[in-house]
Amino acid sequence: MGGGSWGVGDVEVLAQHLGRIPVDDLAHRLGREPPEVRAKALALVLESKPSTCPLGPITPELIESLRPVTWGECEKGPRPCPWVGCRYHLVWESIRRTMKVTPRKFPSLDDREVVNHVAMMEDTCALDLVMARGPYTLHEIGEMWGITRERVRQVEVMAKRSYRREALRLGRPWLLDLIGL
Repeated sequence: MGGGSWGVGDVEVLAQHLGRIPVDDLAHRLGREPPEVRAKALALVLESKPSTCPLGPITPELIESLRPVTWGECEKGPRPCPWVGCRYHLVWESIRRTMKVTPRKFPSLDDREVVNHVAMMEDTCALDLVMARGPYTLHEIGEMWGITRERVRQVEVMAKRSYRREALRLGRPWLLDLIGL
């Protein structure tokens, strides 16, 4: 077992234990990495009708158990990314630009509209874009968000100040070294 294709036995073990034991333990039992197990389970859920899913009933708890924890897990996941609730998902920015609405005036979208919109998107994850291309300039970020380069700089300063304050409040000054503050 481990790596490569998923056999019927692997899917049966996944179906039997998913949601009952932690994904990390399940991955160890299957001889696979946790991101691979989450991605396979999510693929099974997305490919199935609720009544025929090999993992059993599709519940909010099941879906939540499949949510990636880190970008390292997420990058191996399906694209377009189905996690529209993720703060790095570009669907809401895309809807804002496409429908020419401000965030305060978002249209009420039912799930089908969001799914259709995501399916048409070329890129769905801001982190994928940054990791593939590298860092953006203040000017490029300003163009993406429709704000000036100076405003991007101001937001960056506020974010760093907030991060510094929170790291010190938590008593973890070593976190500042991680991002060069």
